[in-house]
Amino acid sequence: MTQRRGLTGRAAAAAVVLSLIAGLGAAGAEDAPDPFEAFAGELIETIDANAVAVDMMRDNRLVQGWLLGAGVGDVTVAVWPFKAEALPVPPSTAAAWNEKLIAALVRKKPGYMRIVTRRHLKKLLLETQAIQAFEEVVNPTETLARNAAVNFLIIGEVRPVADGIELAYKGVNIHDGTFMASTRHRRFAVDVGGAEERARTLPLSTAIAQAAKAITSRNLDIETLEIYGLREEPTKAVTAFSDYFASVLATEIERRIAASLVDFKLKVRDAVFTPASVRARGIPITAGPDAVEPPAEADPTAAPPAEADPTAAPPAGPAPEADPRTAQVTYTLSGIYWLFEKFVDVNLAVQNGLGERVSWTGRVDRSSIPKSLLAPPAPDPVVAPAPVPIEDVGPIGLELSTQKGRDPRFRLGETMQLWIEVKRDAHLNCYYRQADGTAFRFFPNRYMTGGNKVLANRVNRLPGPRMPFKFTMSPPEGIETVHCFATDRPVADKLPPSLGARDLEPISAADFAGLSEAFRAVPGLRISEASMTVTVRN
Repeated sequence: MTQRRGLTGRAAAAAVVLSLIAGLGAAGAEDAPDPFEAFAGELIETIDANAVAVDMMRDNRLVQGWLLGAGVGDVTVAVWPFKAEALPVPPSTAAAWNEKLIAALVRKKPGYMRIVTRRHLKKLLLETQAIQAFEEVVNPTETLARNAAVNFLIIGEVRPVADGIELAYKGVNIHDGTFMASTRHRRFAVDVGGAEERARTLPLSTAIAQAAKAITSRNLDIETLEIYGLREEPTKAVTAFSDYFASVLATEIERRIAASLVDFKLKVRDAVFTPASVRARGIPITAGPDAVEPPAEADPTAAPPAEADPTAAPPAGPAPEADPRTAQVTYTLSGIYWLFEKFVDVNLAVQNGLGERVSWTGRVDRSSIPKSLLAPPAPDPVVAPAPVPIEDVGPIGLELSTQKGRDPRFRLGETMQLWIEVKRDAHLNCYYRQADGTAFRFFPNRYMTGGNKVLANRVNRLPGPRMPFKFTMSPPEGIETVHCFATDRPVADKLPPSLGARDLEPISAADFAGLSEAFRAVPGLRISEASMTVTVRN
């Protein structure tokens, strides 16, 4: 049976100068003069109301209140650093935001609350022997859940608006992954009025030429360019602008290399990955269409043998050695861009299988970009806007990808296979939202047996060998969403019937929008959730 998907930053960081205004874009008289004092007040208020003193008293609020009031159990709060590569502002600015927030939290915190400094947080993470730096962490809540040193993690969210940046913070309970605190979004202005800033804003053709020059001036041995593409932040969508920029850039790279090499012809194709390559943090490394798949994978419909350790990854046989020549001459083009009112910030890179990498950041004058490349698709009044992707959050650890990488772009007629990995054995529920607004649960479903338990530290493929359905991309084109939840126990009977009992049947837009709330309403549940944008375009 073939299902139609079940049914049929940092760009230009060095050039950006921010003017941080204390007032809010839509500020009212009730707002604090310092936005970080307001952030701290909102976070502490909700964390204080939901703080957990000790695990054994997790469900007894009266006992918790007494313990906290008596100073028996401290609550430790840490602020997570921003991802530098996914910021529309300089990393130093984002770091300064967090430092201001930490200072405000220290001033406002109750006596039982401890605020972890950046230095101490890094030490705690190094002690897990899982990472070497902040930038290495895929899921901070899962990483910190390995020890009891932090109870709540505060994570910042940055998004562009018409005339600047909006900043907000949310607090996550490390133990069970629930969102315990959330602040208002507050606006900061971006100062681009000066002559120096205007001079750094380039016409589109000049920006592409400078990017190609920066890449080819390194004398890279590029023979094949695999296009992973530019993703629009924060939607992670591959747009018409993405395709145009990548296509013209590839042509300009070929022209510049051909100027010094006789009969040079650059091979350009869509990037293809293996599960091993997309496990890497940051921009994936291409494996090419002929790459050998690693043997460590699992059929989520098949129960492990009785004598098997369900937490142990299956033994991996010796993998064939990769051709070093192919790894050296095949590069992947990837990046992100941010849309502002008068300009577009672009951050891109090319990287080969040996880790050799060249980056370029630039600011493009929006007036030089054809409007058709930036125009959003005509909205369907019946279809709600696609949700913004959720980074992996929760103590179980949940990673989503496909054979075309994270947040992939598929062409009409192509078939998608999801690759899902959890850090602990878990029960998995996955939902899909098509471009036409139709949403449904596709895992577990009526065509599979064996339940929805998936094993840790291996690649679980959906659909698997015992799942007679396919994700075949058909019209309409647009933005689609995968949203998955990993829980420490089955929850189908605890969810609304439309979410827990029905599969491969449409659910309402309101039900899909409320997935997070429905799962997190189940008491005592340890949960991780993650979502992924799927762009369907030819």
